[in-house]
Amino acid sequence: MNTQEKALAQLKSNGIDAKIENDTVYVCVGDSQFEIAEFEINFQAKLYDEANPPAKRKFKVQAECITYCYIVVEATSADEANDIARDIDGGDFVTTEDGDWNILNSLTQETEEND
Repeated sequence: MNTQEKALAQLKSNGIDAKIENDTVYVCVGDSQFEIAEFEINFQAKLYDEANPPAKRKFKVQAECITYCYIVVEATSADEANDIARDIDGGDFVTTEDGDWNILNSLTQETEEND
């Protein structure tokens, strides 16, 4: 629905006789018709949009959750400490209260699911 059609629908929903002719919106009063200014067409179209919001759809939005943890190891350098930590079981790490999450935009999709 274009701007003029929205304006026309809004005017008619308020009991105002109006029409579109040759890409111009007119208000009809008796046997007379009056052209509506562009700003008024835009205003009426905005009112139409506010009164007729698009239907809500459901989207499944996936995110990744990041949990920060640490472990204390003995090593001669940071590189060696990282190598040692890579070989340690994840269950031995201490979880901190810090964390973060990221929305995975590329995985967002419309769905019919409720949860």
